[in-house]
Amino acid sequence: MCWQLTISLAQILAAAITKGIDINQTTLAYRLPIGFQLLFPTLVFAFFAFVPESPRWLLRAGKDERAKAALQAIHKDDKAYNSEQHIITLRAAIDAEKSLAADSSWLSLLTDPIERRKLIFSAGALIAQQINGIQWFYYFGTVFSKAIGLKDPFLMAVSDGTG
Repeated sequence: MCWQLTISLAQILAAAITKGIDINQTTLAYRLPIGFQLLFPTLVFAFFAFVPESPRWLLRAGKDERAKAALQAIHKDDKAYNSEQHIITLRAAIDAEKSLAADSSWLSLLTDPIERRKLIFSAGALIAQQINGIQWFYYFGTVFSKAIGLKDPFLMAVSDGTG
């Protein structure tokens, strides 16, 4: 549910940026909030090429030597480190996943009682977040606050309710 916290914090930050620029009567009043939304995805894409592949992914792709080099880089401070044991462990886990994947399907989410229970619980948690109205408050709270007569509905969006 950490993504819900991230969304909540992002919405508060967006409300603060919008409030900070609301007195501006130029096109900057809408360009700045939209541009700010592009900042983080741009940073992610800019640095994406510098993120190395994981040893697990390299082994799955059949790049054993690169996987060994990646493990050595991870454990560069340990001069006595030997990557062979990790390679054996990772390969056993990958082989086990492949054998389990051969026996499973998307339909098993509905037919297997354990998988069905996991599906119902996880989907139920997401549905409960929507039903409880928290998203309504994030999206329409300031409109509602203005309708009930608050002088500055924005403060309702960013306040903890004590001030």
